[in-house]
Amino acid sequence: MQEKLTGKERTALLYLAALDDEIHKASPILRERLREASPTGWRDWRLVQTITARTLMKLVDTLTDKDVRWLSHMLEHGRMSITLPGPLAAPDYLIVDARDMADISRMAARQTGRREAQGCKLRKCLQSVAPMPDGDMLPDELFCCEYAQVDWEGEA
Repeated sequence: MQEKLTGKERTALLYLAALDDEIHKASPILRERLREASPTGWRDWRLVQTITARTLMKLVDTLTDKDVRWLSHMLEHGRMSITLPGPLAAPDYLIVDARDMADISRMAARQTGRREAQGCKLRKCLQSVAPMPDGDMLPDELFCCEYAQVDWEGEA
């Protein structure tokens, strides 16, 4: 049965085709890791690869000639990308490697007094990106920016 694709079906079919393409590209990259991950890791990956390709071909068989030409054109000339949200794009989410955050904290300039710590531009920037648990409250015994309270020679 050959029916014309709806808009949502076109999008879903493109996602399936992109998934199939990415699985094939990733196979040589992930082969050893999958073999080490579990006794059936590589076999499971190959099964996913085969089922994805088989499902895509079954769906293509249901398309009209016009839709097949459209799909072929899109696969040849189209691009699909995944964009991870940054702190400005999605204020509720931030993806920062913990090691990078520790490095940023290590590099924070030491302050000599409470007033300077409160006015530290780096502290304000870090506070807006990743707030400290105590917020803006600095105990009287702290005489530097709380982001600089790390072991400068060792780990954060």
